[in-house]
Amino acid sequence: MQKHLLNLSIMGLIILGTLSSCKSKKNDSETPQPSPNVPSQLTVNKENFVPEDVLVYKNNVYVSGFGDGTIQQFDLTQNNATAQEIVTADVTNPSRWGLAIDESKQTLLNIANVNYAFNGSVSAPAKVFAYKLSDHTLISSWTLPAETVGNSIVVANGFYYISDIGPHTRIIRLNPNTGEITIKTDALLPSNGFGFGNLIYANNGLYGAVNNKMWYIALNSNGSFGSVSEVTGLSNVFSDGMTWAANNTFYYAENDALDPSNVGKIWKVSLTSTTTATSSLASEVTNNGSLNNPSGVFYTTLNGNNYLFVNESQLFNQTMTTPFKINIFKQ
Repeated sequence: MQKHLLNLSIMGLIILGTLSSCKSKKNDSETPQPSPNVPSQLTVNKENFVPEDVLVYKNNVYVSGFGDGTIQQFDLTQNNATAQEIVTADVTNPSRWGLAIDESKQTLLNIANVNYAFNGSVSAPAKVFAYKLSDHTLISSWTLPAETVGNSIVVANGFYYISDIGPHTRIIRLNPNTGEITIKTDALLPSNGFGFGNLIYANNGLYGAVNNKMWYIALNSNGSFGSVSEVTGLSNVFSDGMTWAANNTFYYAENDALDPSNVGKIWKVSLTSTTTATSSLASEVTNNGSLNNPSGVFYTTLNGNNYLFVNESQLFNQTMTTPFKINIFKQ
């Protein structure tokens, strides 16, 4: 009898231990994650930083430095998030441009160039760098073809697609697993010394602006390039940064590099089909038309609200002032 009671006691302890373990696991899974604190503006108080591209991933904001070659990160789960330098300048390619995330590899991608004077003269090709998201260590790099000035990078179909801003009008496809490179040019895309600004991926293809027109470059299911078509319904497209939003909508920045005044704009493009669209000034950008050379833009949803992040680069200003600004506009 005593042995039977002892067995029951042991069994009861096992059951209680199991229930306690299950409860603990359930509580762990239900631990609330920190919510982002979204201000109206982020700033980088570094001389010569010059913000180029911006992206948001898992409550972190990443901003590339055209001027000083660093990458800055803001953790939006902190109160009053401040810039933290996570990547220093590269020795040979000290100007940071486009940013992207490769979720499959959990890496932050960046294009770095030599200091480009926008005059068609290129002294060294661009490089693509891949940094671990967890600790920002460099794990891979690739050198692009000669005379490449990489502006933006898009991850799609297991490939990296890089826009070349000049002197050639072309898109470079990089296989990150093999290093193989494929170059896309087209008779419809003129080589006039100033190539693609930004690229975005949507509708099984790439959108990008060349020669004041918006273009759609189809991609096949295997990642190869398809046909090139003009996106009609738009006029005088002068696009720098671009970002895909929702409901067949994207935004692009019109910088004021050719105007000494602060007259930069953010345009909202609504696609009525893959290659037809209408556009208007983005109404959520409160100072639209007076931005100080907007460059990178990024659309994201945080806390159930939609936001548009906009860099003001100040590039080509005779005098740049700190802090540099990343404006955040709530829809």
